Amino acid sequence: MTPSDVVRTCRELAELGIQHAIFNMSNVDEITPLEILGREVIPEVEGF
Repeated sequence: MTPSDVVRTCRELAELGIQHAIFNMSNVDEITPLEILGREVIPEVEGF
């Protein structure tokens, strides 16, 4: 999933009333995906 896909999915879940979601990330030993999550996803979904 791209960061925008994750944000869109979180928005859709929030609209359904879901308050918590768990996503599986592969390759968590690589810092870049975690940096992208922190920079592009978390700020967008923190208010949902």
